[in-house]
Amino acid sequence: MSMASAVAPAPTVDVSASTLVVSEDWARPMGGVYAVALATVVDGAGNPMVDVPVRFSVDGGGRIDGNSVVRTDADGHAVVDVSGQVCIWLDVMVHATVEVNGQPVELAGSPAPARIYFPGVTCGPVQTLVSLESTSGGPQVVADGVDSWTAVMRLTDLQNNPLTDAASSVRAQVWYADSFHSTTDVSVSPAVELGGGRYSFALTSRTAGDYVLAYTHLDTGIYVPFSFVAGPPAPPALGSTNGAEVAGTTVPGGVVVITDGVDVPVPGCETVTADQDGRFVCRPVPALPDGSTVVLTVTDSVGNVSAPLTVTVQAPYLAVSVLELRPGDRQAVGGHNFVPGETVTGVVHSDPLELGQVQADANGDVVFDFLVPVGFEAGDHTITLTGSISGQWSGAFKVLVAASGGVLPSTGAEIGSGTVGLAVGLIGMAVIALSGSAVLAGRSSSLPTPQRACQ
Repeated sequence: MSMASAVAPAPTVDVSASTLVVSEDWARPMGGVYAVALATVVDGAGNPMVDVPVRFSVDGGGRIDGNSVVRTDADGHAVVDVSGQVCIWLDVMVHATVEVNGQPVELAGSPAPARIYFPGVTCGPVQTLVSLESTSGGPQVVADGVDSWTAVMRLTDLQNNPLTDAASSVRAQVWYADSFHSTTDVSVSPAVELGGGRYSFALTSRTAGDYVLAYTHLDTGIYVPFSFVAGPPAPPALGSTNGAEVAGTTVPGGVVVITDGVDVPVPGCETVTADQDGRFVCRPVPALPDGSTVVLTVTDSVGNVSAPLTVTVQAPYLAVSVLELRPGDRQAVGGHNFVPGETVTGVVHSDPLELGQVQADANGDVVFDFLVPVGFEAGDHTITLTGSISGQWSGAFKVLVAASGGVLPSTGAEIGSGTVGLAVGLIGMAVIALSGSAVLAGRSSSLPTPQRACQ
């Protein structure tokens, strides 16, 4: 009885640590950018595998220069060049595989993206001639997103006849000048036909740097270098100031200079450096008077100075909803132009009536909503709102003699507990001059000049 010989299984080769790396080589005599594909084949212990065939392939219109199957050298390396079959630029994907037990295995990192580039080189029969006719705004323009760099190209056939109606087939792309990598830092307008075979592109950017504009039509093209330079920063952003605090935003790290209307530095705010988020704040000493002006500029990290921003000081003021009322009636007093976020304390005089504290909202507004207590003294009364930053400001209202019988309206609890209500809005409010005189909102469209309360 004969016995069949046992067949040993084929050894399994571990190539999981093998890699494919694709880099760019653009220092070629013809000025093109080639993709260089480097496969490194190693065994499970990391040792180079010699004389292993590596098969390279390319998707997306590229091609392998030379043999697509390359055997690894003593270092386990196999290298090929990847070029293109069209002009100017091409994005491709490079693959590298080795055969393990009769099956192709793709190396780690495969497929790998690559860009190839051939400036000014024509591929295939020439049908179009492209020339740069003019540029404007350059060769350097400010990177402010507004100032533009414009290139005008001319398209002709081989007999120098202008090509018209070709805007849809004209292509422009921008690269970094030092690497030929594409960038979105520069915005390129669609091609505009100017007549006579002339087409223009407008380019803007907010990022200073050196770039290349690649301009192609069908099978040929040219490239044009250009630059954007850093320009002055925008003026600081400042909605308003009540004179107690000057706060806003600008470029991160920018140095803000604050002066009055005649170029005199504001004490306490001579220079302020914005934080990493661009926020800045300072407090004039003493506080700036209502109606005065401040002028702000900012200097960025490279010494560019912004245009000035002029802001008029708007001091805090009070608005009282009811100018005359009786004990038991509801009163609402609004305060405006306080520093957003500061704590504001309300008090009614003559007999002090504590109204509590309210935090000013994002607009610098507060509202104190309360009932006039039973037995509250008839006559003129002053209400003061004191901000932790903005200081004390006042208004006035009058309490009339209580109605006969002492019947109170059923509008809520008394103020004895110091309850403070936040109203959404005060309709028909009368603005009270801080000097104490009353101005009915329905009788006058002008605001009184705010004044600080006597301290």
